[in-house]
Amino acid sequence: MTKTDMFKSDWMRHAWQPALSQLPVVLWAIALVFDVLTQFKIGGNLLVQLSFFFIAVGLIITFFTLPANLVSWAEFKKEQRAWKLGLGQATLGLVVAVVYAVNLGVRVSTFASAEMVGGVALTLSAIGAVLLIASAYLSGLLTFNHSDTEMPAKQG
Repeated sequence: MTKTDMFKSDWMRHAWQPALSQLPVVLWAIALVFDVLTQFKIGGNLLVQLSFFFIAVGLIITFFTLPANLVSWAEFKKEQRAWKLGLGQATLGLVVAVVYAVNLGVRVSTFASAEMVGGVALTLSAIGAVLLIASAYLSGLLTFNHSDTEMPAKQG
């Protein structure tokens, strides 16, 4: 088994990356909802802490799904439209991860005691959510329009 096979989950007979890569989307969306709720004095520090941890777990999962995403993208030829879509989706995904990493850094000194998420953190969550929607859209285009027609045929 090669490293590429490991990341493509061929040994499991099921790709783990598509399922796992959806978790940060959900976690970060819930974090935004919690951030907004704290602005209305709902949930207090519990929601501030949950939001912090959801962002952190989303980043950790993103770190683990990155190699599998790169392996999948590398299978396209540079002249294929799917290669360009994948590059755009990967770039946007990286920007999203950076936004949420900065967001986590902004929160790290206050999440344990704050009753409300600060304005900068809330803004970063909103920006991250908008970029995440765009990245998910590109991912959907890539999956539904190019997965069968442009992917190289499996060997063996």
